[in-house]
Amino acid sequence: MSSFDVEFSWPRAHHFEIAPPTIPGPVRRRVPRLLFEPREAFDATKGTLASSVAAGEKPRPDSGAIIQRGRGYDVLRPLYADRDLCFKFASLEQSPATVLLFAQSWGLLEKRPTPGAAESLDHWYCQIERMRVSIQNAKAGPLAIPAEGFVIARGEIVLRPGPNGLAVSTRPATLLGALWLQLGQHLAGGAALMNCACCGARFGDRRKGARFCSINCKNSWHNAQRAATG
Repeated sequence: MSSFDVEFSWPRAHHFEIAPPTIPGPVRRRVPRLLFEPREAFDATKGTLASSVAAGEKPRPDSGAIIQRGRGYDVLRPLYADRDLCFKFASLEQSPATVLLFAQSWGLLEKRPTPGAAESLDHWYCQIERMRVSIQNAKAGPLAIPAEGFVIARGEIVLRPGPNGLAVSTRPATLLGALWLQLGQHLAGGAALMNCACCGARFGDRRKGARFCSINCKNSWHNAQRAATG
């Protein structure tokens, strides 16, 4: 089973704002092709990973951007703090308010804090959709991945002092890479992808018959059942 270092850290600025569109009319954006394209005729017996916008899709108007204000920031450990963060990202509504809330909690997807750092909302929407479709397809069946593998995120090679000399390790280069790495870990670890019976959130678990994404949801569901039956 593959593994990754939960010590990955990512800086989150203290304050973000939503900026209105600056480019009138529809615009085209090139998305790096890192993953498989969605199938035109979806085969429910075999899943595939999602890539960029489907071929032939019309470009949509520019939606604005999320921008950092100020210089202050904190350093977080997203993979340690929330093992299901990739599923929460994929379930985000594609709206400025939800993107702003996620950024305020975890930071920008690929840019480190600096005054005026910005990412387009369209970029966020595209990445949310890519991960959502990937999870949907993985839930449908085994992923059609070639023997040589396929790149899902970019990483960094790190040298650290170890007990027997230098130790080499890898870590995600960005928060977006960490989200994809976390999803890959769920899939490589044989986790089943399912919806929580209480809150409906998507989560992954290797236990057969798992129904809840957290202890709180499990307790809430059982409390509601007891209340309903008197």
